[in-house]
Amino acid sequence: MNTFFYILSTSSKFYVGQPLIILIANTFFYFIVHPVSINKTFVYCASRYDDNWFWLKNEYGKYQTLSGEWKTKQLCDFRFDYFLIKNQNFEKITKLIDICINNFGSNYDIIQPEDTNFSKKWYPFA
Repeated sequence: MNTFFYILSTSSKFYVGQPLIILIANTFFYFIVHPVSINKTFVYCASRYDDNWFWLKNEYGKYQTLSGEWKTKQLCDFRFDYFLIKNQNFEKITKLIDICINNFGSNYDIIQPEDTNFSKKWYPFA
């Protein structure tokens, strides 16, 4: 006796083992076509006074990205991750901070990279 899973948006039937395969395939597809890679990061504006933050969007309404590379630094027993930006993007940091302040207020003068894992960890640019 087979158990079937039904997808609401289609009339296709899936056997018990198929949802796992579909989940794996969708996850793989997401990371292949996802617009941010290890060479880019999304940017968000953070408040220095509380835990509030906002995604930064460009003039076209798309999420702002910066080019660079995720790095890890080990200092004694401490290890931290940071996003190393390329030289041509360094000047852009000041502009993005100004945009954050203009869009969200003077408390939002810190920009942070997002690690694409939505881990709620805070990382610096370098």
